[in-house]
Amino acid sequence: MATVTTADPLEELVSTIQEGVDRYRRRMEENPYPCGSRALAFARAAGLPARMAYTVADTARYTGVPTSTIRDEMGAGRLAFVTPPGSERRTLIRVDAVDAWMDENQR
Repeated sequence: MATVTTADPLEELVSTIQEGVDRYRRRMEENPYPCGSRALAFARAAGLPARMAYTVADTARYTGVPTSTIRDEMGAGRLAFVTPPGSERRTLIRVDAVDAWMDENQR
């Protein structure tokens, strides 16, 4: 009669977890930014919740650029922004616009 050996459940669990960690590491090495966005990564690192767009103040907070500079860039047409329908004063800046703005202004 042949003896059937079963794998240790703890070893199987550790192996499964390690495989998941390895997959995550590879994925982060391929694309270290959430959704491919540096701006979103900066916003999350600044403690902001993940969003498609942020206020001028939040954008200044996660980029480290003064709000006056952000507004100057918006006024000059170099940083795209949106004003939601029905809102006269609230201005939002999409993270993809910040990504494009950072790419255009790299030195």
